[in-house]
Amino acid sequence: MSTDEELIKEIQNGNEYAMEVLIKRHYKLIFSFIYRNVGDYHAAYDITQNALIKLVKAIKNYTR
Repeated sequence: MSTDEELIKEIQNGNEYAMEVLIKRHYKLIFSFIYRNVGDYHAAYDITQNALIKLVKAIKNYTR
């Protein structure tokens, strides 16, 4: 199993499957955190989707 850092490097090299793996790995945790803070399922879903879209757009610029 790849680490998050390895997946990010793969994504930055154009591997779309690595993005899918990274998102699936963290989706439930992100959604749960947002849902607990918002208290509305549909709003939490929308916020989670927006956050993941921002991740996809910004991941090319990620450096550690």
